[in-house]
Amino acid sequence: MKFDHIEYLSLLWLLPIWILFLYLGHRKKQLRLKNFSKFRINELISQRYMKSRTLTKGLLSTLAFLCLIISLARPKWGFQWKEISRGGVDIMVVLDLSTSMLATDISPNRLERAKREIIDLIGMLDGDRLGIIAFAGVAFVQCPLTTDYRLASMFVSQLNLDLMPVQGTALGDSIKLAVSRLTDSSPNDSQGKSIILITDGEDQNHNTLAAANEAKSKGVKIFA
Repeated sequence: MKFDHIEYLSLLWLLPIWILFLYLGHRKKQLRLKNFSKFRINELISQRYMKSRTLTKGLLSTLAFLCLIISLARPKWGFQWKEISRGGVDIMVVLDLSTSMLATDISPNRLERAKREIIDLIGMLDGDRLGIIAFAGVAFVQCPLTTDYRLASMFVSQLNLDLMPVQGTALGDSIKLAVSRLTDSSPNDSQGKSIILITDGEDQNHNTLAAANEAKSKGVKIFA
């Protein structure tokens, strides 16, 4: 057995003082009862019962005091390394950063509302991996698949239209990139692969359907 805080065991010297305190308390109680019993109340009380009950309470309180000291010292019986597999879902968020996302038909605008929804999603994850792809006329990985949710949230907060060198709505290219990253990066114990597609535009490259079929063939679900 080992103790994390062995210095607390020095408090064991208080144990005799605790026992003495209980004994003196019992003696004082007996003297008070004796002084009060001028009408021979003592004879009406079972002395054997009183002593047995007092002894039991004293032993239990002493044991509790001993356990408190030992618990403060934090005893340990060693440890064992064990590998635990935590297979979660791999999610790639694909976000449109085209100019139309600045429309204010929803407050404060479409892009900021989408970013808030992504932050809310990150807050619900537990062991799942999440990545972020931004796209407009081209698509690129803003955040690779990760379980570092603080890092992912930081990348989300930095998303803006200035990141896009070319405007447009390359839906097909963004889906293909997401499928590629999910296929290449997902571990064997992954419980599923999904794409969350957030966009307000239409496909301008006419390859979205082919990209969606490729995702389906590789077991990747798309939620638009």
